[in-house]
Amino acid sequence: MDGHGQREEVSAVPQSPEVVYPPPVGVPPPPPPAPPDDEGLRRVSPQQVLLAAGAVAVVVAGAASLSLTGWVFTTALALGTAAASLWCGVRRLRASEETLAVATVVLAVVGDRAGSDPTSAVVLAVLSAVFWLLGRLGRRALTWPVAAWLSAQLAVLTALSGADLGALPQVSAVLGTAIAGTLVTLRARRPVAPVALATTALWWVTGVATGTHLVWTTTATSTAAPAAALLVGAAAGLVALRLRPALRPLLGPRPLVPVLAGAVTGAAVAGVLQSTGPAGVPAAGYLGLVSAALVAALASPRPHSVVRPAGLALACTATALSVVQLLADGRWSAVALLL
Repeated sequence: MDGHGQREEVSAVPQSPEVVYPPPVGVPPPPPPAPPDDEGLRRVSPQQVLLAAGAVAVVVAGAASLSLTGWVFTTALALGTAAASLWCGVRRLRASEETLAVATVVLAVVGDRAGSDPTSAVVLAVLSAVFWLLGRLGRRALTWPVAAWLSAQLAVLTALSGADLGALPQVSAVLGTAIAGTLVTLRARRPVAPVALATTALWWVTGVATGTHLVWTTTATSTAAPAAALLVGAAAGLVALRLRPALRPLLGPRPLVPVLAGAVTGAAVAGVLQSTGPAGVPAAGYLGLVSAALVAALASPRPHSVVRPAGLALACTATALSVVQLLADGRWSAVALLL
């Protein structure tokens, strides 16, 4: 009886489902259990909450002291948080390093906003250099290179505020910033590169639009040539971005970048030639035809080739602009010779 009762008790215990081993071939394994809804909150430790609260308190204290001490107290706080961030980097405390670096950047920018407007662009440029240097010292923190690039852009924007964006110095500043942004994107670490690319895109579009307008509306070759050179540099920088494999998904379809770069280059070259006088307009068309012949004969037809689509876009743009200009001027004989 005792043995029979023990067998009944054992049989009453719920048994786990039978595990088939080895698992059948061709059947996918079952998915892992979904994490609970509050899993994200569980990953935030009390130390991280205190660190973020302390950083916010330091920034608020610095901002509140602007009316009493000006930029002196915020600068002192920024120096302290920067030193603490570097020390945390040495100790490999990533969260503390990034949080203190963000606090440093906010304090520095808030202190600069309290300064005088005429020197604000210079101060922002100095801050950009300081953040770059801090990024060289604390190489693991991502805040420093991002802050350096953003401060440099803010310095250019501050210097350009209220200026005529159609003049050569302003166009050069915008295109120069776009070229610098492409270089930063090429050299930056992988997590920083998308940020640099996104912030550079607006500079590139604005610079190409204003630069092309300047090249085609001026009659002075001394003005058109520098702007065209910067346009060609911006186009080359755009093509160079495809050399970095991690950026290719962000640049759209494969032919988009070389075709766009070739079109910008063709418009710049044709604009410079038309500024030289009446003979420069058909010369741009002949240059386009020669370029098309050379590209068709020498450039590789492989799908991954960049030279062929860029060269054909340059040739088509230069020739089309030349024909349009000749038609607008009523120079029918020149159009007949060109076509």
